[in-house]
Amino acid sequence: MVFLWDGTDAPPISIHRKLEDEMHNQLPLHLEPLPLSRDVLCTFPTVGTILRVTIDENCRKYILQLLKIGQWVKLFNVPCKAREGLWYGVLTPSTKIQDMPNEDMLISEHQSNYDHRLSCKLERMPYWSFPWPSRITEVNCDDVPFATLMDILTCRKVSHP
Repeated sequence: MVFLWDGTDAPPISIHRKLEDEMHNQLPLHLEPLPLSRDVLCTFPTVGTILRVTIDENCRKYILQLLKIGQWVKLFNVPCKAREGLWYGVLTPSTKIQDMPNEDMLISEHQSNYDHRLSCKLERMPYWSFPWPSRITEVNCDDVPFATLMDILTCRKVSHP
């Protein structure tokens, strides 16, 4: 499994399940066989969607040689699907990968947007929640900052994510 990030937010997925079913058959919080360690989670950005991507067996060796940790790439022909309420992508033999230099304007724009989102209280919310956030995230205190799930999972004060 490969994890990709570009600073944008994936749209929410509608989950058609009864609450009673959730008691006995809970939706997973991850698609990978084992949950990621906290050390790995802490390396992920706290704003934007981390897309889980599986690699088709027919192209696994080829694609793994091209991907490098922290390297920006442009991907073409990556189908995205939903499973168990989570988005995931699939790298297939028709997927094309293009290396991107860190100085590319598109990368600078994504990084600038990410930095801006981190610096502003409302910008940390997913783009799809505007013009106002879901009532589920509402609290009765004015001085409580908005936090993403990744903020909570990677918070040093939380001992067991």
